[in-house]
Amino acid sequence: MNTVFSTFQLDWFAYFFLNWIMLKGFVGLKISIIIPVFNVENYLPKMINSILSQQIRDFEIILIDDGSTDSSGKICDNYSKQHKNIHVIHQYNRGASFARNKGITLAKGKYIFFLDADDELRKNYFHNMMYSFDTTKSDMVCCLYSSNDKKEKHDSRYVIQQPKLMMYGLISKRRTEKYSGYLWCKAFRGDIIRNNNILFDETVGMWEDVLFVENYLCYCRQVTFLNDDLYLYRDRRGSITRLGMNMDRAVQSMVIVFKRIMSLNRAPLSVRFRAFCCYSKILFKKVINKVCVN
Repeated sequence: MNTVFSTFQLDWFAYFFLNWIMLKGFVGLKISIIIPVFNVENYLPKMINSILSQQIRDFEIILIDDGSTDSSGKICDNYSKQHKNIHVIHQYNRGASFARNKGITLAKGKYIFFLDADDELRKNYFHNMMYSFDTTKSDMVCCLYSSNDKKEKHDSRYVIQQPKLMMYGLISKRRTEKYSGYLWCKAFRGDIIRNNNILFDETVGMWEDVLFVENYLCYCRQVTFLNDDLYLYRDRRGSITRLGMNMDRAVQSMVIVFKRIMSLNRAPLSVRFRAFCCYSKILFKKVINKVCVN
């Protein structure tokens, strides 16, 4: 005897099947994109449009309007009305770290990206990063970027199976190894961030991104670097990371970050010495520039 399932029975079967695979983790939001926004009305549409034009569509965009005084907040709201996967939070000006932490609490994606509102994505940014996660099973993926007509270079794609090496490269600024603390050229696993309560330090106004990356690397087993220029970075004096940063606060932030990183990764004495020399050189340059300006 032939058995014919009713539409009602099929609907219920589909409903329970989808819920089952979601509970098992086979289906879920792939990507959460967190973007602090502050007075970037001339750049914000370009960034959002570059995201919406990506090949991968399984993402949410979390725009944190950090007390903008131009039309940035309205631009966020307009995009949110047109796209259900764009969420907007308006808040008083608290800084990029506070905004990113707010985004982390709201993010639902398996992977998390921290982008800057005044930059742009290259074609296949998400596709290439996600493909690397799937093929290498890494805990963090990094790509190349361009800035002011300058392009970063790697010889080829490679995998670091000892993330501590990357941590040491970051703190000692060994540029030959192409390590950087920038957030926007990296993809992070959401479960590592959530399970280990990794957040941005809101008490420092400079290099908080380096501190976040170093903290994250403590929980990584493997990191992948791509030989793909996927991000266009605009170095602007009026960006959210530069506003309100006077000399005293900059020096104070650098010292705090340096001390915390040193205690975080337990680097060998030789690495600590290189890091001390590097950071001292940066501080010296800032002091000289300050004196020359005045």
